[in-house]
Amino acid sequence: MRDGRARISGEGWSFWGSLRGDAQPGRAATAMIRLERVRVADGPGDNHIALPLVTSMFLGDRWEYLFHPGHTRLRAYGERALGAGEHWLALPEQDVWIFPG
Repeated sequence: MRDGRARISGEGWSFWGSLRGDAQPGRAATAMIRLERVRVADGPGDNHIALPLVTSMFLGDRWEYLFHPGHTRLRAYGERALGAGEHWLALPEQDVWIFPG
């Protein structure tokens, strides 16, 4: 934790975000981000994670992508169809909120 920010991590990933509440280092925490803030990225970077694409669906005005990294589900929107396999997602630090517990 540093300057109102915290880092949350799990198996093979970690993200910085804005600390919400009274979290303690080493304790369980939950990270949340609004769906429209998640972006497909060109490659690795800060707060980026590579995840397997489960499906992409055209919604008429945009594409919706569904990723299943284990028991968690992540969605993102974009302007083009994505091919099968892993893709990088960006979760901007200012948009990730980290809560204790």
